[in-house]
Amino acid sequence: PLYSPASILGAAPIGEQVALVMPGGLARVALAVDEAENVISVSLADVLDAPRTGHHDDVVLGVIWHDSELLTLLDARAVVSSYAALSMEGA
Repeated sequence: PLYSPASILGAAPIGEQVALVMPGGLARVALAVDEAENVISVSLADVLDAPRTGHHDDVVLGVIWHDSELLTLLDARAVVSSYAALSMEGA
């Protein structure tokens, strides 16, 4: 399945043309994104707690500093779970 984090984050998709495919337990899961550049590997030991804003905190895994930029890491499992919750609300 292909999921769009934009809709979970309350943002309009802006030309999602790339799918990030990752293992998701028994099946692969894909997240739709507008682009993927400079893909990096991250050790969970380097992930810092993200500031809690009350908006979409459930899908944010944390933050990490990379090349003087603060990057927000989304939790792919939480994105998928959010879709499941939305589909249950609409049922």
